[in-house]
Amino acid sequence: MAGVTHANSRWRHLPVEIVLLIVNFIPIDHILPFRAISRSIRTQIDTHVLYSYLHRIRLEGLVASPNASTFSSLERQDAIYLSSITASFSHLEDGLLQHDSNVNDSRQRKAIWNGTHAVFRLDAHWLTIHNRVRHRLPQAFQSPTELLSHLGQIHPSHLVEPMKWCITLDHAAQELDLGGQRPGTWIPRFMPDFDLWTVRVEWRRMLWMFLRKEAEIARRIRQRSVPIERRFEQRQRAGKDQSGHAGFLFSHEESCARAVRRECQRRSLDLQDSYEQKVVHELQGLDSLIPLRGQPQSHGPLSFEQTFLRAIEDAAMEVIMRLRRAGPQ
Repeated sequence: MAGVTHANSRWRHLPVEIVLLIVNFIPIDHILPFRAISRSIRTQIDTHVLYSYLHRIRLEGLVASPNASTFSSLERQDAIYLSSITASFSHLEDGLLQHDSNVNDSRQRKAIWNGTHAVFRLDAHWLTIHNRVRHRLPQAFQSPTELLSHLGQIHPSHLVEPMKWCITLDHAAQELDLGGQRPGTWIPRFMPDFDLWTVRVEWRRMLWMFLRKEAEIARRIRQRSVPIERRFEQRQRAGKDQSGHAGFLFSHEESCARAVRRECQRRSLDLQDSYEQKVVHELQGLDSLIPLRGQPQSHGPLSFEQTFLRAIEDAAMEVIMRLRRAGPQ
């Protein structure tokens, strides 16, 4: 907050128009603290800035691995393309205005960012590729709706399911929160419609969750970068371990992203539920056996549940880190 106060004293000498223009170029992982500077900046962020993010967002649904038996008869390039499907922002809709024709004209004349739901249009070229190779797919998946059906099955508890959707914005990529309907949690309604070839989502909730998680990842990166780099240099000077690595399982950025993902997963669990209590216990054990930095603290075998959780996490992080390294599309 001290940094925000210091920035406030300097920004007072700038014209409001210039300040609001600068706000549009603040990196997404640093944008939230600027809402505390002034009411005009907060309004600018909550309207113009958030709406501008929608045009840069890309949703990606993970259909199946390119190596899955479903795509075994396809050429490698086609299998890779069909293994995921992207969706780009189309427009905003207001649920009430879409279904109520009696709403007066004054209610319909709203600012462009006042729609409650963002509609994302699925990639039409994916459908073209599928139609071209559908005869080489198993009978059950020759319909695009059937091949994509699991992406629309959003269950209240997806805590130990493989990642289905992720969201990218500029240099950031994260798993899209779809479940964890624990009382008190705040989950955006997410509605894929493969007949209309669209995805509909409560966009403000989705963006707030995304920005908060990204801000936490950035905070952890800044907080731990110096000691981590020192430890890395010390290990390099001491020599590499028998595996040939300098003692780190993941990069610093990936470690922070995994830590935030695990923390969000734990928070979404209902400790009153016996099964979810067990998941929390297994996640804590995973933290101990497979820490996010350094070598494993124990060489003992993982339990079946921990092996399953680790496989899900590794698969999700492989996609997330690939998208983060790729940068803006």
